[in-house]
Amino acid sequence: MAKRWYEGSCHCRAVTFAIHSEPIVGAMRCNCSICRRKGLVMSLEYYPPGAFELRTGTQALAIYHFDEKSVNHYFCKHCGVYPFHDGTQSPTVTTIVSTSVASMRSISSDCRSGSSTAKTRGST
Repeated sequence: MAKRWYEGSCHCRAVTFAIHSEPIVGAMRCNCSICRRKGLVMSLEYYPPGAFELRTGTQALAIYHFDEKSVNHYFCKHCGVYPFHDGTQSPTVTTIVSTSVASMRSISSDCRSGSSTAKTRGST
């Protein structure tokens, strides 16, 4: 299938972004401590830097680090929504953005609920 752009945002729309991807057909619940507390449902795929575009809101983003500080957890300073994250080890080479599927438009309701897959990641 052909790739397309998926758009997403934080709740207040101060932060908007897009990913270029094959059709998104699944989602997962990460089981690390922060994602469990947020009830986060996110994409199964990690996206390379060229497939991710932050369209608005650079100034509205803040970063939270915990534990080994290996992930930049971005959140909106205004509404608090956590729309995506990437790695800290070598961001210019290995940036991986895992978008919050719940903030994406054009995704089926099964995918948003995480019911299309039983996969989990991590256990921090």
